[in-house]
Amino acid sequence: MVSKRAVVMALLAVLSACSSGGSGSGGPTINSFTATPDSLPSAGGSVTLAWDVTGATALSINQSVGSVTPITTGSTVVQVSAATTFTLTATNASGSTSKTAAVTVAAAITLSGTVVDDSRQPYAGQTVVITSGSFSQSVVTDANGAFSVSGVPTPYTATVLDSGGSLAVQYQGLTRSDPTLTDLGDQPTTRSASLAGMLTGGHYPETAAYSTVLNFVSPQATAGLTDPTSASYSSTIDWAGPTTTTGTLYALQIHTVSGLPADYPGYGTLPNVLLEDLGTLTGQNIALSSVTSGTLSGTVSPAAGYTVSDKSMSLLVGSGPLEGALNAVYDTSAGAAFSYTTPSIPNTSIAFSATTTTVAGETSIAQMTGLSASTSGVTLSVPAAQTLTVPVESATGITVTNPFTWTAYAGGISVLYVFGAGPTFYVFTTGTTATIPDLSAAGLPLPSSAAYSWYVIGLGPLADVDAAAAPGGINQLVFGDLTEGESVTRTFTTAN
Repeated sequence: MVSKRAVVMALLAVLSACSSGGSGSGGPTINSFTATPDSLPSAGGSVTLAWDVTGATALSINQSVGSVTPITTGSTVVQVSAATTFTLTATNASGSTSKTAAVTVAAAITLSGTVVDDSRQPYAGQTVVITSGSFSQSVVTDANGAFSVSGVPTPYTATVLDSGGSLAVQYQGLTRSDPTLTDLGDQPTTRSASLAGMLTGGHYPETAAYSTVLNFVSPQATAGLTDPTSASYSSTIDWAGPTTTTGTLYALQIHTVSGLPADYPGYGTLPNVLLEDLGTLTGQNIALSSVTSGTLSGTVSPAAGYTVSDKSMSLLVGSGPLEGALNAVYDTSAGAAFSYTTPSIPNTSIAFSATTTTVAGETSIAQMTGLSASTSGVTLSVPAAQTLTVPVESATGITVTNPFTWTAYAGGISVLYVFGAGPTFYVFTTGTTATIPDLSAAGLPLPSSAAYSWYVIGLGPLADVDAAAAPGGINQLVFGDLTEGESVTRTFTTAN
């Protein structure tokens, strides 16, 4: 009589012989079968199918790949445009075995993007060209700077063509569906208003040891007003967009000794200042209150070969951009160590930045924000800027096929900047090489026999170009900690 245990063991043996990749009763053994990469962007791409097989006399792969060799260890490259499961079948006189490898392909996306100018204002009437492989579509931004493109394979390239016909800004390797593309050009400031008032408190009229930083900050305008050496001030504010803009006036008076702040005689704000296009607004008086002082101290840590050329400290007010910050220190003294008297004001913080340079002319900047008025032991590390490789200085015969190359930028992305006797080009990339965009079909060709210059900008901390196209655009970097490198400038001449 056969025991139950013997029956179970027999069944297990049969199942083992029939399992995928097993050798069965002398059949082949598939040790491994892989697809690399196993995930592709929506445009598809090349995939390497690799195998390691023992005991086979023939190998084949489905999906129209067919017979493959060698029959032991080998690989083949296939093109994949949609999600695909590949099956490797190994056979010999005793039977066959199989193993699968799957490849996924990202779906195409619909873009709902925005173009803004260098002041983060929506930019209407700008042409945006979206390309990815054979996909190419051009759209024009509406009155709100918005555009939409459907069926876009990822990753894709977005190029903004300034309506003036002299500027192209290209963002390479994007995958996000909501890009904010900064035009990097200022659209005309079609609105203007006059603003005037009085300052009370503080120390007026000012002597040479005193100065007042006076800024107007609104969603549409950020403007520094002329230092009002007397108690009265007046200025003209320009902006683009709606016929009115509402903002806040900020004023900080600084008393300096030997070029650095010793104390702050007054600080004041005036909210809800409404400016109307072509209007004149008077009586905007600001009361300054006395300020308690703190101390910000620490050290700048430059990269090897760099020296500190200047240091700056600003008062950050509310949630406004740094362009609206109240600049209190611009220190051009030598040395990495610093100690500054700061204004200690509720609901504000301090920003500190430093610029470093090399003898060759590379420049690198780092900025820390969110510091309290009394902070010691600050260490600000400033990474090295990129070093250019090719083209060499005064190169000739340059076309849109010539690669421009440089070293990598630590913790950020690179921007190739090309300018001269013709259109200006910016190229945002995570790589260390790029070409001048060929925009002849869009009416923006690279001119012949033209003198041009180029350098590379590093922007951090940015993981990729998607981060540069986050809501608000590239100029959102000014809100927080950042680094920026700038290589030396080289010249070249385009081909005849």
